[in-house]
Amino acid sequence: MADLKYLWDNSTSALFWGFFIAIVLTSLIFRLFKNTPMGSRYTQASTFWGLLMVALLSIEFISLIGAFQARLAVNDVEESIKSYGGNALNIINIDNVIENIAPNLKRFVNSENINKDAVDDIVSTYADNVRDNIDKQIIKLIIFIVATLIFLPMFIVKSKRHFDNGRNYSAKRSSYRTARKHY
Repeated sequence: MADLKYLWDNSTSALFWGFFIAIVLTSLIFRLFKNTPMGSRYTQASTFWGLLMVALLSIEFISLIGAFQARLAVNDVEESIKSYGGNALNIINIDNVIENIAPNLKRFVNSENINKDAVDDIVSTYADNVRDNIDKQIIKLIIFIVATLIFLPMFIVKSKRHFDNGRNYSAKRSSYRTARKHY
């Protein structure tokens, strides 16, 4: 039951912080672009790109936080297995196990040749491999986050500049001038 509580706590914190960071970053970007000369109005297109940005950043930050939590969990599991592995070799008499299970192996395996450090080395090797894979995934997620923060705001600015709430003020002014000349 403690494992489910641990899983629940980690997953809910990753979800909360992932959504929170995504919303804050998107709000900051919208606020930053609102202060530009073209940024006084938002369109439906810029709102769409903003919502897409929140969704993508949420997924990326939830995955990033989860990857960091998984990396920390690998350290805990490694230490637990090392402690159980060392204790198991101290408790079990290897000669009796081999004699009862596979007596033919007795001439090949000698308990004096079994190194207790080998168990720790195997566990460390697997844990290092898992940590390396998680680190690669973290790097990919950071690259995706940076790419999202660079490229999606370009669409927000473009949508504000080109659409400007669906109005074409220059066309409106030219028709006003044309109408004024006819009077």
